[in-house]
Amino acid sequence: MKEIIINFFKSDRSYEGAIRLIIKYSNKVSLKKQLNVQPETPHMKGVIFEELRELAGISHDNFEIMIKNKVKPAEIKEAASAAPAKNAEKIPEVVVGVIKLRKEYPFLSKPDCPDQLKILVADKITSYEQYVQGHKDLFDSEKILQVSGPTVEAFLNNRKIFDELNYYKNNGKLLGQHAVFGQNSRIDQIQKMIVPELVKLKDQLTNNIDRTKKKIKVTPKHPETKNRKARVSEYETELKEVKKLLNLPAGKK
Repeated sequence: MKEIIINFFKSDRSYEGAIRLIIKYSNKVSLKKQLNVQPETPHMKGVIFEELRELAGISHDNFEIMIKNKVKPAEIKEAASAAPAKNAEKIPEVVVGVIKLRKEYPFLSKPDCPDQLKILVADKITSYEQYVQGHKDLFDSEKILQVSGPTVEAFLNNRKIFDELNYYKNNGKLLGQHAVFGQNSRIDQIQKMIVPELVKLKDQLTNNIDRTKKKIKVTPKHPETKNRKARVSEYETELKEVKKLLNLPAGKK
């Protein structure tokens, strides 16, 4: 796996190639869920690059050197790997951000780091980028009403994640106030269910998803639309876990 990922960073770096490696090697269900619902963006590419870096055990310093070098076709021998400075690529800003974040919170690279904090790192990058873009749009009179709510939410979410990371850094234990902890607790409950309970829950979740999606479609401008979409996302995450435990294909009802 390590050599495959290293070769990817040297000869490919495509979003599609990164996703294939994440699906094959990563055990992070939440990250895979993000890939299913989010389009390709610079921050998302940076997040999955960081996961691949961690999976391959590449140090931050070596990764920084590796990513600066220009991508070379796989058939080029490693003897030619010393690329001239003029062929170097600029490191994507989000990758730089992840590297800095890992240096500020070194516990994120340790084997005993709680998975929830690693998930929050990806969420933090997303929230920060949404806030930065939304802050720019606040000065556009035509967009201000559209972006003001999401921008504030992104800022608050970023602060909550910041609090979680700093609390763990200073105390060596989880604060546990972010919503991600509640979702993971629910997954833990599902994993302890017996087969009849899982079958019943599968039917309930399927009905909940269909019913909620119908409400969203019929009244898209309803005040509850945002909350309904969030519930659909939670239902789908739970359903995916249930199907995995029942050994059912993802698309099978």
